[in-house]
Amino acid sequence: MNLYDFIVKNRANYENILKSNSHALIIESKDELFLDAFAKYFVLNLFCKNEIPCFTCGDCLKVLNNNSLDMFIYDKPIMVDNAKEIIDNLYVVPAENDYKVFIIKNFDKVSERVQNKLLKSIEEPPKFVKFILLTSNLESILPTVRSRCEKYELPLLTKQQINELISSDNENLKICVIENSNNSYGQAKEYIENQNFMNVLSLVFDMFKNMTKSSDTLKYFFKINKYKDDFDMFIKLLEKVMFDVLKFNSGDKSLIDNQSHLNEIEQIASNYSSLACVKILDYIDGINESLQFNANFNLRIDTLLLYILEVKFKCKK
Repeated sequence: MNLYDFIVKNRANYENILKSNSHALIIESKDELFLDAFAKYFVLNLFCKNEIPCFTCGDCLKVLNNNSLDMFIYDKPIMVDNAKEIIDNLYVVPAENDYKVFIIKNFDKVSERVQNKLLKSIEEPPKFVKFILLTSNLESILPTVRSRCEKYELPLLTKQQINELISSDNENLKICVIENSNNSYGQAKEYIENQNFMNVLSLVFDMFKNMTKSSDTLKYFFKINKYKDDFDMFIKLLEKVMFDVLKFNSGDKSLIDNQSHLNEIEQIASNYSSLACVKILDYIDGINESLQFNANFNLRIDTLLLYILEVKFKCKK
């Protein structure tokens, strides 16, 4: 099942957004891939002459192929020049449809200067213009912009729904991907298409179980370095497993996502206190922030491993 089929199947859950008559919408989701697909489905719903998008007419095909003359998608956080372009284009009547739609992705990452520049256009566009502002963090958008838009949050998908959307002949791989996807289709798709996913997940469990002394850090340094191109995935899985250990320590095993690795989670939890988990998770947050900068990769691994080992023993149960 593809994303559009899924949205059609679950259309009732999104009817309030699809029926919106607002000139400007902010749609929020942590799942960027699903958010992008939904925004395009919104346009399909607007442009298709059928009651529900047919996906086969000329209008639908142009939207799906990104060549509709009345749909403008800005993939990267827009700059001043992009804002000027939008403003200059605002009053040009639609070429093929009743509306022109501007989809602006990652609007939470747009500078205050650019948000303010677009404010008047978002507040009072021509009747034939609609703005769809996509975000993963509503609070990062200026209050003045938020107050002029209808705001919607797309609910995260359930594990069962993600199971419907992804496919693999390897059932164990599929289970592990779903468990670690954070209920995000985009995350699940990225993991299931990455041939190193199971190796990196196994490495995370191995490291937490068997890194017991300072000399071990060198061994794991080289193991992690082997997956240098997948370091972002390694950090996400590290965080997920550590959260599961914290949940185990809280006493409610039903909250654990990695149910297929429950015995290993229990083994790790016997050596990592709740305080150690919290400290390690805080440290990982700092690494996530540094990923956007060109911080020294080897240094990041080295300090991470030493910190985990230090906290593990300092905060012993």
